[in-house]
Amino acid sequence: MISIINDRLEYEHVNEAFCRNLKTDKSEMVGKSPSRLWGDETYRDKIKDNIRRSLNGEEVQYRAYFDISGEGGRFYEVTYRPFRSDRKKVNFAVVETRDVSSEIDDRLEDAGKEEKYLFMEKFLPFGIFSCDRDSVVIDANHAFYNITELESGKSNRLSDLFSVDQRFISFINSAKHGEAGTFGQLQMKTGKDQELFTRISCYIRKSDDGEVIVDGILEDTTREVIMERRLYQSHRLETLGTLAGGVAHDFNTILTTISGYSDMALSEVEINSSVYKYIMRLKSAVDKAENIINQMLVFSKRFDQQLVDLEIEDVLSEAVDFLSSSIPENINLEADIKPVNRSVNADPTQLFRVFLNIMTNALHAMKDQGGTLSVCCKKSVIDNREFADVVIGDTGSGIDISIIDRIFEPFFTTKDVDKGTGMGLAVAHGIITGIGGEIDVASAPGKGSVFTVRIPLQHKNNDTSSAGPQKNKNILFVHSNMHLSRTLSQALEKMGYSVSLLSSQTDIESILKSKPGEYDILFISIDFVNEEISRHLTEPGTRDRDLNVVLILPVEGNGDNDRLIYFKKSGFNIIREPLNLRDIIKII
Repeated sequence: MISIINDRLEYEHVNEAFCRNLKTDKSEMVGKSPSRLWGDETYRDKIKDNIRRSLNGEEVQYRAYFDISGEGGRFYEVTYRPFRSDRKKVNFAVVETRDVSSEIDDRLEDAGKEEKYLFMEKFLPFGIFSCDRDSVVIDANHAFYNITELESGKSNRLSDLFSVDQRFISFINSAKHGEAGTFGQLQMKTGKDQELFTRISCYIRKSDDGEVIVDGILEDTTREVIMERRLYQSHRLETLGTLAGGVAHDFNTILTTISGYSDMALSEVEINSSVYKYIMRLKSAVDKAENIINQMLVFSKRFDQQLVDLEIEDVLSEAVDFLSSSIPENINLEADIKPVNRSVNADPTQLFRVFLNIMTNALHAMKDQGGTLSVCCKKSVIDNREFADVVIGDTGSGIDISIIDRIFEPFFTTKDVDKGTGMGLAVAHGIITGIGGEIDVASAPGKGSVFTVRIPLQHKNNDTSSAGPQKNKNILFVHSNMHLSRTLSQALEKMGYSVSLLSSQTDIESILKSKPGEYDILFISIDFVNEEISRHLTEPGTRDRDLNVVLILPVEGNGDNDRLIYFKKSGFNIIREPLNLRDIIKII
């Protein structure tokens, strides 16, 4: 069968044998692309590149299996020869197509099982190899080189790959003719120094020259090992979470008792007395203990996240912007935050907390030698489920393999005693798994770490009517941390509220005076309450009586105790940082 293809990649001519064998007509083919006959996929994978090579002056010959629509599949031997219509350049590719199906069938029949095994060796995803007594690879299939990342044609020793786990190497060094061995979950390093787990089955034979030969099959079981580890870690963390949740609940009851009696004692002592100061310090310690208890409850998932549909790239951008101002000069930030064009169902405050915690840990890992903090957002598909992946990587000190399985345990930390509580990653794990996500970690000492926060994407046209209370209230939010304010406001606006953000005392005073009755709720950090604002909010006749005031206190300490008591008597609600959407919704 002869056909001629021009430099426009169209049939210029086809002979009668071509039309007869392929059951087509010359008028249907001339001037048409080969994809019309062979199909787009076959044309793209088996034909197009060979035509281009021929038009560039190269003669190409190969055999391949072609599936012709309605006719079943056939084996063809195809030869492309360049042809010049003038002396300057190649204008045509002359294509000779020969049906070799019968020849292939005869060969398969004559070869029997041997040919089938060759086919299996070529296409199955198992590494098939032969090596000598010194573990030098004599022969191997393509899959073997893909798995081990070795270069074909070079002298490769398996002993160089299995330096950690010597079981297989010890076997081939001592085994006798006729012995077989199976080794599961062998830890190895690939030719590119990547950690890998494999399963090997092998047989010892003698060559015609009497040399010992090891024939083996190698299977990559890394994903299987990772899934087993993940399942084991999940069970262990679930057990720890149950324990932590029970302890936190009991301690919370005790702390509530201590806090209650402290408040009662405060009402019976003089404000200026030393006993009053002692009790206030006691309350401050209770507040710190409650903060730790709350983190334990987050880890054990015994808390309710206020889930709303949000764009994950918005929260990630807020976290990156918030952190960028505090990044040391010896650390470079590379952010590639692209929209995934789908929402996730999460608590924006808690999500912000997760990203900030992981990025802060990354900065800490690079504080001495410097490096690069990389942040990106992308979409992934696993087991037919779509996820938003936030990947945070660093080039810092890395995590030793002996402790990497423990980093999500509560109170586990490699930092000094006064540098951290070890609850950061535990809390992050509780938040993400609580919304059906997961956190993956890849790390090696001296090579940095990569954390992948994976969160399920929402289905399109998802009904979010039950995400939260849909009430038309106007909220004025006053806080110095505009990044946190914007994150919270986005969540509240998705729930039907109207939110205005301020960070200037002058603007606050102006709004309170000129726009009475415009806002229903005022959230304001105590740092912004100067004498003028305090007078307007507390003195009769000046404050809008319908305006509810929520005072935001810092993480530690109560500020001026006399002022705080005065504000409570004035009917202010009090909340303490760190702020979360759940507490804000309760107040609203």
